[in-house]
Formats: sequence, structure tokens, C-alpha cells
Amino acid sequence: MPLAVVAIFCTGPLWLLIAVAMSVGLEGKYYQWRVIRAPWRLRWRWIVAGSVLSSSILLMLLPTLALAIKEAQPRLEWHLYILCLLYYELFWESVFASVALFLGSFFAPGLLRRMK
Repeated sequence: MPLAVVAIFCTGPLWLLIAVAMSVGLEGKYYQWRVIRAPWRLRWRWIVAGSVLSSSILLMLLPTLALAIKEAQPRLEWHLYILCLLYYELFWESVFASVALFLGSFFAPGLLRRMK
């Protein structure tokens, strides 16, 4: 996470293209490795389209939603800031839990196949 924050500030808007490219590459390799028995049948166009679409929606939706909430409830920003200070220690726990779930998603299909 600290490296990602530094990378985002160093690359500016280019981080979105890098993130989409990494998403496409990782998802495609995962599908080839675990899901699709015949890797040549993988449709890269659909993976690229899905990543671009979801990133575009998030890029447009989240700032719009955040601004609407801020305008409707101006005091909410201060309350959220206080909550963030109180629950900052949960940040690293959530990062470790996300990493564990991500790694588990790679090994779970193989383990489930062996159990059958």
C-alpha cells in the first residue's frame, strides 16, 4: 500500500492506465491458470472491456457520489474524519485480510478439486 500511494502521486493520471493494465494481465493469467482448461480459448477482449468499463464507472461514479454526499451532509465529512482517526489501526488488519483472501482465491479451486 505505501508503494501504491507513492506511485499514484508520482505518475499522476497515468496510474489509472497502469491499474487497468495490471488488472487485465492478472485476471487473464488467473483465468488461464485456474479456470480455462484451454488457454488459447481465452477472450482477452472481454477481459479488457470489463476492466475498462468497471474502472470508468468507478472513476465517474465515486467522485460524483462523494461530492453529492458532502453537499447534502457537510458535517458528515468531519464525523468521518474522526472515525478514521479512531479506526486507523483497522487499516492494516483489513490490508492483511485482503491479501489473505486474494491468495486464498488462487489456492481454493485446486484444493476443492482435490477434495472431490
